[in-house]
Amino acid sequence: MEQVFQVVSPADGSVWAERRLAEDKEIERALAAAERAQKSWKARPVAERAVICRKAVLYFLEHIDA
Repeated sequence: MEQVFQVVSPADGSVWAERRLAEDKEIERALAAAERAQKSWKARPVAERAVICRKAVLYFLEHIDA
């Protein structure tokens, strides 16, 4: 049985979004991918990681829904 998570506005109780909850196998795959990515990320110099993080922040700031 598929489970759904609802994001509800505390202001008016309206549903902002509904998303299907991940199943155990999906979570396991995501965690394995995250572990692989972390090894690659850890190998980068701190300065390089900082540049990547700054670019990500700028991207999000440029794409904020007004």
